[in-house]
Amino acid sequence: MFHHLRRSLHYAASSSGFPKRIGDSFAPHKICTRTVTLDVHMNYMGRDKKKQHKKERRDSGRASYRFVDRTRVRVSGGSGGNGSLSLERIGRKHKRRPDGGHGGNGGSIVIVADEHEQTLRWTKPHVTADAGSHGGSVNKNGRNGKNTVLRVPCGVVIRRVLDYDEEWDAQNKTVIKLEPEVDDGGDVKYLGSPVEGNDEIDDDDDGDKLKPPKLNFENDEYDDIMDGSENMTFVPWGEREKVDIADLDTHGSYAVVAKGGRGGTGTSIYTGRQGRLPPMEDIAVHAKPQAGETAFLELELKLIADIGLVGFPNAGKSSLLAATSRATPHIAPYPFTTLNPLVGYVEYSDGTRLCVADVPGLIQGASEGRGKGHDFLRHLERTKALLFIVDAAGMDGRDPVDDLEILVDELQAYGDGDMLNRRALVVANKMDLLEEHDREDVMDGLMSVVTESGIQMEGDIIGISAGVTGEGLGLLTNYMRKVVQLSEADNEERDESSASIL
Repeated sequence: MFHHLRRSLHYAASSSGFPKRIGDSFAPHKICTRTVTLDVHMNYMGRDKKKQHKKERRDSGRASYRFVDRTRVRVSGGSGGNGSLSLERIGRKHKRRPDGGHGGNGGSIVIVADEHEQTLRWTKPHVTADAGSHGGSVNKNGRNGKNTVLRVPCGVVIRRVLDYDEEWDAQNKTVIKLEPEVDDGGDVKYLGSPVEGNDEIDDDDDGDKLKPPKLNFENDEYDDIMDGSENMTFVPWGEREKVDIADLDTHGSYAVVAKGGRGGTGTSIYTGRQGRLPPMEDIAVHAKPQAGETAFLELELKLIADIGLVGFPNAGKSSLLAATSRATPHIAPYPFTTLNPLVGYVEYSDGTRLCVADVPGLIQGASEGRGKGHDFLRHLERTKALLFIVDAAGMDGRDPVDDLEILVDELQAYGDGDMLNRRALVVANKMDLLEEHDREDVMDGLMSVVTESGIQMEGDIIGISAGVTGEGLGLLTNYMRKVVQLSEADNEERDESSASIL
């Protein structure tokens, strides 16, 4: 955009009509002074437009970045450097002395958990570390490649997608390469490739490299295979085995996901050797570096929060988060649901902070995956306590008692049902829209659901008005702090009992 800059310039107009600036020595004696205002438009490369756009997004409550809680990335360690084959001539003699330096090792890919990161948004789907430098003459070793560090939020689970020639060693927690299987006829079988029912394999393949066979099906054979009459095994990429290799749940924890290749060996290793040197062909083989490790990873973020908000869409979770913290979720006077999880911090006068996660609204059948239920419920797996929030006024034509029953059933059906064993709070929002006798009926109905379902509720059901009057927010924040402290004490006691058993 253009930046409007106003400047007031004082000019003197002579009798002849030719303007002269005041103060000039050649200005005539008959002058009249007037003020001329000019609008100077200057283009600042769109910087002001970008700033205004960010301010509008911030003021409207929308996040300035896109929240990503699951991503895929291909990581490759750097390859090593070549070893030098240099041989130094000694004087005028025909003898040579090996003086080749070793190649540098390639850099590795390291994923580090950082508490300052909030999302898994990356711009590169393929990350590669630096390669090692080559060795030189006069015993000059190559430089090692730098490690590439990827910083992710705390609570990220790293899964590796195994290739068709890889296998997970659970005992050593490493990935091992599988050798190709050779049948009685000398044909190579490729794991995870469609080779059953196809006897035609490239004759030029010597078995040193794993290459998928070429499929040359006739039309009839192709139809039989598609009908399922032929025995054909094929493992698509999306259905390949995935293994958990790391869980970065604390700040500073890290995992090396792709190691760099080892550098080649230079001829200087034979300096102190007596007798003849090995053939140059053998030396050249050892001088070749190793390639860096390549891995396909899936990163999944599970938010680590003190309290997780659980409720239906338009129940007031975002309004509660905005009223008790400095978070700025999108709030509007029409029904809608939050699409991405949000995190806010409730601050107390003594410096205590509670992390509250606003999970997008759940619907019936969320435990079975309806409405991306699995994507939302997994963010509640690591919360210390839960806060059930229902719309007491039933603005969308819903019954708050039925809503609480559905929420309890969905949490109980998700995973192993361990979520209901955590301490929880039950909150009835939008109480300002109810009369006194209606409030009592709603509270009694919610209390009956809590008693029957076995929710470990702390205290009584709290009635609030998060978006209008702020009723009950002070009492709620005090209970939130208390329930988190009790949950932490329960976890410490559970850890001590587990350690005593071991």
